[in-house]
Amino acid sequence: MGNGKILQGNLVCCTGDACKTTIPSLPSIETNANGKHCPACFSETGTCKEEFTNCTGDENYCFHLFMRSYGDGVLWDTIMEGCTTKSTCRYISDGDLFILQRRNTVIITASCLVAASKRLYSCQFHPLYFAGFLFFLGTFL
Repeated sequence: MGNGKILQGNLVCCTGDACKTTIPSLPSIETNANGKHCPACFSETGTCKEEFTNCTGDENYCFHLFMRSYGDGVLWDTIMEGCTTKSTCRYISDGDLFILQRRNTVIITASCLVAASKRLYSCQFHPLYFAGFLFFLGTFL
């Protein structure tokens, strides 16, 4: 999620006394970049700076979560964006996000997209730039 932040989780099912001693294990953290990148953000103010993070290991997808929480008379928005795996995207597309929902929290949007290669660059279309280009091109015709 950028700035060295990661979110990992593992779900362990148990019953009775076994739940008192069961400890979920987390996979080791992969540090080798795989050539993909995604927008990166963790914000509890509802806004993000435009930042990207390099994906590692099996992280070939970008995720986006927008959640709204309420507590102690305060309403706040949380945004999480970053790289993730195909299995996590499956949970997101199936709507199985209960593990991320805190008390008094609603997930507003959740999505996954295939991560872009570093060789691809995103462009923003701006109508005024395009109009200037047409005007410039028109002077040569």
